[in-house]
Amino acid sequence: MHIGGTEGQIVRLAPGLKRHGVDVHVVTALPGDYDSLLATEVHRIRSLFKYDASPLLQLIALCRRLRPDVIHTFLTQMDIFGGTAASLLRIPWVLSERSVSSAYPPTPRHRVREIVGRRADAIVANSADGADYWRAVAPAVRIRVIPNSVPQNAIDAAEPVDDPRLGEMILYVGRFSAEKNLFVLLEALEPVLRHRNASAVFAGDGVLRSDVERKARELGLSERTRFLGNVTDVWSWLKRASVVVAVSTFEGNPNAVLEAAAAGIPLVLSDIPGHRAVFNEDAAWYVDGGSPHSISSGIDHVLQNRSEAAARALCARQAIGSRSEDEVAAQYEQVYREVIG
Repeated sequence: MHIGGTEGQIVRLAPGLKRHGVDVHVVTALPGDYDSLLATEVHRIRSLFKYDASPLLQLIALCRRLRPDVIHTFLTQMDIFGGTAASLLRIPWVLSERSVSSAYPPTPRHRVREIVGRRADAIVANSADGADYWRAVAPAVRIRVIPNSVPQNAIDAAEPVDDPRLGEMILYVGRFSAEKNLFVLLEALEPVLRHRNASAVFAGDGVLRSDVERKARELGLSERTRFLGNVTDVWSWLKRASVVVAVSTFEGNPNAVLEAAAAGIPLVLSDIPGHRAVFNEDAAWYVDGGSPHSISSGIDHVLQNRSEAAARALCARQAIGSRSEDEVAAQYEQVYREVIG
């Protein structure tokens, strides 16, 4: 339960389901910052080492005690262990797809997930591309698309970070991983920060964080960049931003971008299907994610054209529509009823 998009969705889905009368138990393998926000009963399973099989036995024992009507799994490890437990115990199983096919190189781990996933009673993707991935892998399984929820009321209530030293603030929110394209983003930021009273803020963490920070130093950006790590007040940072930039090479249904749109912040986005599925040309500035010049131009355009930026931000906010926790929870409840039969 470290801070992340999927984990945040679970934090919001659990209370939404409880308001619909569902008795929710959350099973996690690792503790994290979101533990305290899980307003439901939490169970922890333990792993002694990376490929330890004991979590499967622990899950089987827990399911025999709780006797759930449905098992709903998120992320690869739990898809494998939870899905296997569900199949062995003949409990209806819903697998969540949080990304797209590009996220799954042909490794043994991902191959096992695909094999196990073919036994799911339903697969719920948060994007059409994620659903297409499973239609190719498991054509006999019931596939549904349910978008990520957006906590509009909580975002509206958040107070912007108060720090005038930041000037015009360019914000990135997300993992520090290869598909987020952060080295190209840094190259794009260098000319923008050199010519404007602006700063770049990175909220998030991941395996590439130290490399990204080193790249910022090599480009001479240390005094104009700030690396926050994982933050629980990300909506306050969003509401302080002048522009949010996301130049990923692929996405499913990107939480950070959705929440930035809900906060009314202008968007500079890579031109990929995951972004195009939500926002049209009137709602964001689309750039070539492989071109530092294209990204720089997009950021400059937002900062120099405030009225146009505000108009596009309004279109983006309208584009995400109504995705409250209760509405999304109702869609999941319907899937649960379908697999129970």
